Amino acid sequence: MKKLIVEYTDCYIDVIEFDENQCSWKDKSTIPSFVKMIGDLDEIDPDYEVRLEIDVENGKLLNHDLGHKIKLYNKAVDEGTYTLLDTETGETKTIQDYVISGLDTYGNGYGDYVILDVDKNGFIKGWDSDKILSNFIKVKRTKNKEK
Repeated sequence: MKKLIVEYTDCYIDVIEFDENQCSWKDKSTIPSFVKMIGDLDEIDPDYEVRLEIDVENGKLLNHDLGHKIKLYNKAVDEGTYTLLDTETGETKTIQDYVISGLDTYGNGYGDYVILDVDKNGFIKGWDSDKILSNFIKVKRTKNKEK
């Protein structure tokens, strides 16, 4: 399996809908497990960490809160880290950049936004594995000790 790991250590989350309701940062039960707030709830504009793990072939969010529909509208502040991991060989390819092609399934994120619509089974609507893989064509492989 090829897994895409998307990590933002400093980002703004403009909108998250969790089961079609706006998330409330003061109610942790409405926050998806792949999001971690950095800082204090009382801050006017807190930052967040996001880590998404996606099966590239079928567009399934592997660290999804099963049974919940999620809409994510996430702005990368400077850049994210995108790692393509082959779980069988342990080989990885990593890109550090603005939002890579394919992570805006609506096509209007302008390279700054991850926009994903995830169904209750964890599948991303409009997922295009070829578009994701095309980002990594010229990236050198490295061997990862962990699989």
